[in-house]
Amino acid sequence: MSFDTAHDKQRSDTDDRLERQPGPSKKGFVIAIIVPIALLVLFGVLFLISAKWEKFTSAYGSFEVLLPGTPETWQTEFESQAFGHTEVHHVSSVDYSGLTMCGVAYNDYPRELTDAEIEAELDHARTLPDVVSVHRLEVEGQPGIEVVTKQWPIHMVTRYVIHDRSRLYSMQIGSPQDPQNDQQKVDRFFNSFRFLSR
Repeated sequence: MSFDTAHDKQRSDTDDRLERQPGPSKKGFVIAIIVPIALLVLFGVLFLISAKWEKFTSAYGSFEVLLPGTPETWQTEFESQAFGHTEVHHVSSVDYSGLTMCGVAYNDYPRELTDAEIEAELDHARTLPDVVSVHRLEVEGQPGIEVVTKQWPIHMVTRYVIHDRSRLYSMQIGSPQDPQNDQQKVDRFFNSFRFLSR
């Protein structure tokens, strides 16, 4: 057998093996295309659907506020050097159109605060990471402060308000995009907040 003949036979055998090797099945190919498309459609639908905003009322927290979607509540606790053991009550929900999170948290102080303590508590917000802007305000005559932060990937606008010298409320609205780009939604959330009698 000549070198050319042996080479031709070897190449023919190699071609046969390559032809016999299994390639990607049509089923696998279809799944590979359909799954990413389905995920894109799902996230697109979630992005476009605007959650219904409804009034949330906390009898124990003595407030009401408009929140999107279905609110969730939970509690955390920590030890404060100034005020001892502190329990914080939270409620929050998400509007998937723009992935906007809204929430309210509150905690009680063990006693009424002095004017100096109120100033110190509110000014503590200035020490938060990545502060963009800060300004003082009042909510229904109660002293407060609004802080805008940009801690990647979340933009957050937070209002801290001390009510009757004895309870701290924080109202937050945040999003991967600056929520202030949708000022109507920001105003809707903050302006819906009301204190109830305690």
